Amino acid sequence: MMTSLSTKLFALSAIVPLFCSAQTIDFSKIENLTIQESKLLDTNDSQEWQTSCKSWRFSAKTLIEFFKLSEYERYNPYEAFYQAPCEIWGSFAYKGKHCVFLINGGGITEISCDDEEPFWLGCSRQECGRYVLIPYDGLE
Repeated sequence: MMTSLSTKLFALSAIVPLFCSAQTIDFSKIENLTIQESKLLDTNDSQEWQTSCKSWRFSAKTLIEFFKLSEYERYNPYEAFYQAPCEIWGSFAYKGKHCVFLINGGGITEISCDDEEPFWLGCSRQECGRYVLIPYDGLE
């Protein structure tokens, strides 16, 4: 029995992200890490958000810990996490590739390496709460 081209492409798309994504990044071996200061997305947000965002930081050590606690997400887990009006950008090198990341204060990270498709990490474990502005609670 012949399978359709769309079925083959779907099967291939299920394999490719596992090959060139978080599944293959050993975060303890990244190099040239840069971490920008947090940025408030809307300056009209409350004083509480302004203060929280300004004080939210990662060191190289805490960023690696955060990445290791996070779980690979094949698609953007936007609907599963709170969205904070504060983000942190940065970059690193891994096996000759230049990667950039964006962490939202709600616990989602987007990572893009060179010309590859982006992938996401979601930090939903209880231990993640110390690294984010809005700890994961299943949106309850």
